[in-house]
Amino acid sequence: MALLNPAALWLLPLVALVVILARMRPEPLRRAIATLHLWTDAAGDEGPRASSTRPRINLLFILQVAFALLMVAALAHPQLRRTRRDVAIVVDLTPCPAQLRMRESGHHQQ
Repeated sequence: MALLNPAALWLLPLVALVVILARMRPEPLRRAIATLHLWTDAAGDEGPRASSTRPRINLLFILQVAFALLMVAALAHPQLRRTRRDVAIVVDLTPCPAQLRMRESGHHQQ
């Protein structure tokens, strides 16, 4: 496989930019609601720490990274190498001798 535009691979750091921007997304605001108040006390301090140490990977993030990779790959113009063969098509439109004799004798087929 060959790339017709290998300079497009310099755009791969943009995929890293998508990852960095996804990691910098702020956490959603948490508000205390009366029915959930007991659950926040029961969870203790482990809840926020566990969520901050684990990377947030969701379907939208995976789609964004895949889209960025596909765009870079499309800009690189990948092409399969094939052996090139020159082909010439020759069409001979001259009439054969039998057709010439029929025209001369007046027998014309339609």
